[in-house]
Amino acid sequence: MKKTMTKLRNEQEVNRTLLQDSTANKDAVLAKYKSQIQGLSDLEAQTRENKYGKNITAEQKPTPWYINLAKSCNDPFIYILAILTIISYLTADIEATIIMSIMILFSVFLSFTQSMRAQKASLSLKNMIENTTAIIRDGIQKEIPIHDVVPGDIVFLSTGDIIPADARILEAKDLFINQSPLTGESIPIEKFTEASEKSLSIFERDNLAFRGRESKVQIYNAKKKRKPCYE
Repeated sequence: MKKTMTKLRNEQEVNRTLLQDSTANKDAVLAKYKSQIQGLSDLEAQTRENKYGKNITAEQKPTPWYINLAKSCNDPFIYILAILTIISYLTADIEATIIMSIMILFSVFLSFTQSMRAQKASLSLKNMIENTTAIIRDGIQKEIPIHDVVPGDIVFLSTGDIIPADARILEAKDLFINQSPLTGESIPIEKFTEASEKSLSIFERDNLAFRGRESKVQIYNAKKKRKPCYE
């Protein structure tokens, strides 16, 4: 319960910060985070990483083996075999009872091992793939791992990019972002740079971008300001 309440407070704090920054102009946002269009220096970026930590979110934990085992048993074919096994036992057909019991065990074992192997392969593939993003440091554009982005970084987005962090858009031209996992809207949302009205909800503010594996840029040519991450 304590961890849940802490997470809720952190999310509320992030939302308040996003709402405040969405109503501020570009210069005010840069000043607030002591940043500039030319980006942070490598030294300042390292200092901020030491202070705020890595730009990571809680990873989804692997499904426990007993959950996979329960799912393997939850199969209509297993139910039918179990019913037939009970009937065979009640009718004293021992041979059929043994055969169908073996079939049940084999079917569950096969399904369970396949699900565990698939999960292991998926985790291995995920660990092999490192998502990167384009940022500017010391006036030079470079690619860095998403988890190395720090508060105040200037992040460049292009078509197909995953949003690396909740952000305030500073510069944009024909920028559309798919926010369907967050809002349910199937049509990409066009983003702008002007300050938003205070009466709008957080997802209605078109100068904000939100982190997510499925929140992706649709049209090329954009520059944005990264927002702080709160663990």
